[in-house]
Amino acid sequence: MANTFFRFKQFKVEQAQCAMKVTTEACIFGALSAQLSQPHNPNRILDIGTGTGLLALMKAQHTQCAIDAVEINDEAFLQARENFYGSPWKNRLSLFHTDIDHFEPNTTYDLIISNPPFFENHLQGENSAKNQALHTNTLGYHQLAVCINRLLSPKGNAHILLPPQPMQIFEALAKDLGLYTQQKVSIYNRPGSALFREVVSIGRTPINTTKQNFIIREVGNEYSKEFVGLLQPYYLHL
Repeated sequence: MANTFFRFKQFKVEQAQCAMKVTTEACIFGALSAQLSQPHNPNRILDIGTGTGLLALMKAQHTQCAIDAVEINDEAFLQARENFYGSPWKNRLSLFHTDIDHFEPNTTYDLIISNPPFFENHLQGENSAKNQALHTNTLGYHQLAVCINRLLSPKGNAHILLPPQPMQIFEALAKDLGLYTQQKVSIYNRPGSALFREVVSIGRTPINTTKQNFIIREVGNEYSKEFVGLLQPYYLHL
């Protein structure tokens, strides 16, 4: 049975009511986003499809920003609200129970983060909440790109986590809207393994893409030095 919560150094994520639990790749994404953001110093952040609220909480830990989070699923919304209220940063975290198409804030965002559903046209299971979290029924790639284009400030960036093939689709759709890949991190489970996930930072300025690789575990199954260094500010036992 999966844990009903995941405890970090500065906050706790309850996850019993969420179809998608805290994952290693989501934690890596949240921590990498902090590094990718460093040159940009965002003032206002949006988390699209916050789920448990993990990414918004990680952003709250390493910034002083106001953070808005949007979640369409009823159970996930209630879980994220619990996690936000229980955090040290509840005064900077705002949660909205809506789909991103109908989210109309009176501002744009310097940074948008999203770990979106990534199965498109795949056979679905009986768990409707998990289908919503994993499949693109309620948040397709084109829809995500359009919403980012609408909500991103002129000099802002968006950080996205996807498997490699969906990422290619998303990057092409974003480029058609004038959103260009500026940074890319390729994530591998181990040295020599297949490409597992990709993180991109997109913005409105076309520049040469900065690329880097990230290895989660060494051959002996120990966490890599780069993983330990990246997650040390967050993981309780690193």
